[in-house]
Amino acid sequence: MTAFAPLLAFALLGSAQQTSSFFQRLVPHPTGQNGYEEYLRAADRVNDGVVEMYLDGVGAPLPDLSPVDRRRWESLAAELGSLDYLAVQQAAVRRYGAALDIAAQGNGKPCYDPRDPRQTVKFPEYRVLRQVVRLFVSKSYVQSATGDRAGGLQSLLSALTLSRRMGGVTVLGQLYGILASGSVYERLAEELPRLSLSDLLTLQSYTGSALAEPTAVEGVLRANAAQRDDAIQNLDLQRGKGLLSETDKGTQDIRDRLAAASPAELESFRRALQDLNRKGFEQSLADIHRPEKEWYDATKRWHTAGNRGRLGSASTMEDVADAVYRETMPTSDRFVLSQLTARAQLRLLGLHARVLTYYWRNHRLPVTIPDVEDPLSGEPFVYELKNGAYRLYSKGRPETGTVELVYQRPPSSALGDPLP
Repeated sequence: MTAFAPLLAFALLGSAQQTSSFFQRLVPHPTGQNGYEEYLRAADRVNDGVVEMYLDGVGAPLPDLSPVDRRRWESLAAELGSLDYLAVQQAAVRRYGAALDIAAQGNGKPCYDPRDPRQTVKFPEYRVLRQVVRLFVSKSYVQSATGDRAGGLQSLLSALTLSRRMGGVTVLGQLYGILASGSVYERLAEELPRLSLSDLLTLQSYTGSALAEPTAVEGVLRANAAQRDDAIQNLDLQRGKGLLSETDKGTQDIRDRLAAASPAELESFRRALQDLNRKGFEQSLADIHRPEKEWYDATKRWHTAGNRGRLGSASTMEDVADAVYRETMPTSDRFVLSQLTARAQLRLLGLHARVLTYYWRNHRLPVTIPDVEDPLSGEPFVYELKNGAYRLYSKGRPETGTVELVYQRPPSSALGDPLP
């Protein structure tokens, strides 16, 4: 029996454990022109209940397996447990290679979420798309190990493109994409010293093109504004239900004021809240048209401005609307900070490629590098030489700490907790 025969026998278990198709559920009208459709089709092929066995080790079986499926799981677990790391990665590429080909096709098309962002509250595919990114990294490892470093780099760039595009116009999706990119940057850091001159030039071209693309920030801000506008239209005005928590003691005075308001006052409150939502979006949009180094401070100032105290008895409905808006406005400052960190990593990747290109051409490291502004610190990236090696990093901000190509967030990071 070959090393991969049990993998074929185990295919039935994968299909039995798979949930309904992401593509069928989320794409009511396929176009063939939207790369996200390919991403969902790839996710369907990967969402088989066993991909984690290849990516994270065998682990424990799923709790609801039938006796037949459990025996198949045990057979696959025993087979994978007898293989070395490279062989497991090769098995993963064999099993999921078609899914990676589909995702790569999606990378070559315009990409947008086919759902209405104003009505979307669940994004079940994000976890699986993160696994697709990791499978691209596995494929890169196999290609490099078998002598195809150029192909390995292309797989990593495919993974990086997917991680940058999978999030669409949602904050959650963008954060999943940033977390997915972590494994890509780890692999790139390992491969950089081994890349050929041609590969390094490819890497420089990729990072330049990626940084020239429109950022995800504007799309996310637009989607958030649309969602809030819908919520304002449909909220229960007399209780603030739909925007305010009914158990939050800090907003009790606001809810009491709304409960005592007349119909005319409530309609005035709604109009004022809609106006604030519009102005808030316009202000946020203006913020991200500043130089990148000013984005975070600008959005943070907007969130800390305005009325945040208890309401006085003479407060107008405009004051109540302002208090509700400040209490419930999206925390785009943290999101913007995560985007700036990701863009700093992308710039660092391009700079590493430039340093190593210089090394190939001159057989020594450069003494200095051209000043490239770091979007986090507003200063040039730091380049240090020591004992024949170099270090390249961003000073970051107090909220992020130092940012290198492989970024480890400090425990108190303002970027928030990691996603599952």
